[in-house]
Amino acid sequence: MSKEEVVAMIGDGLCVVKTLTRHHLYCEPPMEQPLPRHHALWEAPDALPEFTVQMGNLRFSLGHVQYDGESPVAFPMAAQVGLGVGTSLLALGVIIIVLMYRRKSKQALRDYKKVQIQLENLESSVRDRCKKEFTDLMTEMTDLTSDLLGSGIPFLDYKVYAERVFFPGHQESPLHRDLGVPESRRPTVEQGLGQLSNLLNSKLFLTKFIHTLESQRTFSARDRAYVASLLTVALHGKLEYFTDILRTLLSDLVAQYVAKNPKLMLRRTETVVEKLLTNWMSICLYTFVRDAVGEPLYMLFRGIKHQVDKGPVDSVTGKAKYTLNDNRLLREDVEYRPLGGGCRCLWGGRQTLNALLAVGHGAGEAQGVPVKVLDCDTISQAKEKMLDQLYKGVPLAQRPDPRTLDGTLQKFVDDLFQVILSTSRPVPLAIKYFFDLLDEQAQQHGISDQDTVHIWKTNSLPLRFWINIIKNPQFVFDVQTSDNMDAVLLVIAQTFMDACTLADHKLGRIITALEEDGTAQKMQLGYRLQQIAAAVENKVTDL
Repeated sequence: MSKEEVVAMIGDGLCVVKTLTRHHLYCEPPMEQPLPRHHALWEAPDALPEFTVQMGNLRFSLGHVQYDGESPVAFPMAAQVGLGVGTSLLALGVIIIVLMYRRKSKQALRDYKKVQIQLENLESSVRDRCKKEFTDLMTEMTDLTSDLLGSGIPFLDYKVYAERVFFPGHQESPLHRDLGVPESRRPTVEQGLGQLSNLLNSKLFLTKFIHTLESQRTFSARDRAYVASLLTVALHGKLEYFTDILRTLLSDLVAQYVAKNPKLMLRRTETVVEKLLTNWMSICLYTFVRDAVGEPLYMLFRGIKHQVDKGPVDSVTGKAKYTLNDNRLLREDVEYRPLGGGCRCLWGGRQTLNALLAVGHGAGEAQGVPVKVLDCDTISQAKEKMLDQLYKGVPLAQRPDPRTLDGTLQKFVDDLFQVILSTSRPVPLAIKYFFDLLDEQAQQHGISDQDTVHIWKTNSLPLRFWINIIKNPQFVFDVQTSDNMDAVLLVIAQTFMDACTLADHKLGRIITALEEDGTAQKMQLGYRLQQIAAAVENKVTDL
């Protein structure tokens, strides 16, 4: 029998037969529950439809069928309405958020363009301001060399120089003080001082005495420096004996640092021997400072003072407009105008520069010469135009070199560093002796790392002596310094010390960062630092 010959009914509804096998019959019932047959409906109104199967003449009743609850009962109309309202609100919220996001994006884009325009205007104003300030610095520097012909360099005599180096920060030198003892006790005290002098002449006693003092925990670094300076004064007349003592103490110091970290030796003034070394170098290099370094150092001092005094200086905070130290920079825009005459250049208009040309041998008078320049001209172009106007008819060989007319501090800094690091002049014998001693100690203790020996030498000569002289010109000259001067000299001294470090340390990172920057000024600064570092390396190598 086939499935077409089988009829399945649920009540008065047809159940379509889909599959028929020997043991199974599958049919698809109506979507909704059919009504019972008419005779069953009359007998019982609430009767369920009967599931019957007709196979030919055979009719089988398989029972009654009841459908599950209807869909409106499972999902009420109120829930459908709530779902629709919620979906509508959600869609409305999404639309509002999208509109707000687009509005905020457009507002942010407008703000970005506005800030970009402000930054461009600020950059333009800063560029113009820097150009004007740099022009002032380049064109207003006077010839300081001519001032030295009449007055000379105010060198301090050796006694005052030694007192200021040995006892920095003291208003009165301890050497000028009286004993302050009654007359009745004076012979006894003088006899005791004589006996102490005899003991200091004993090398064994003096070295043990210094080691004993340094082993005391209450013996501060300031006390050690003070005692070292007093010992320097006591042994000043016996420089050969003083050098022998220093050699012995340095050997002990090297042995102490080799066991720990040898690269940290001589970095700070924490021991008596380190202060003794500073004083010993100050004694041995005084002649070199006076004969070679004194003039460029004094010119640098005068140049810094001239540049600082050229602009306004706050008398309360001490901050200045023209300074190399960012912490001492006067950030307020103060309007000012120089009073009185002088050899300087002023902007007479947008395109006219009034240059003053010295007239006569004494250069006491100046004649104004108008020079046509453009506001887009560089400093070199403006100088070329000024020289063409000021020296008409003068042969090129007799004209001043434009590079000599730079009114910045770079020339003074270069001259000072060149004298300090120059290998063309004879090296002071004391430095040659001391560096040979460091090489000998490194060889004796089996130190093959050349970087360690290099650090010892840079920590001794540049750090312990030259940095001290550069930061404190009042140690050498009879001059008065100020906070602004100290701040600028500190920057120059720190630059010199950074140049003395190895290339893979701080200076190497600075040079790498400057070379990676596309700005021409920073690339030039990196090149200058490389030159200074190379000069230091050549100096140490030659020594």
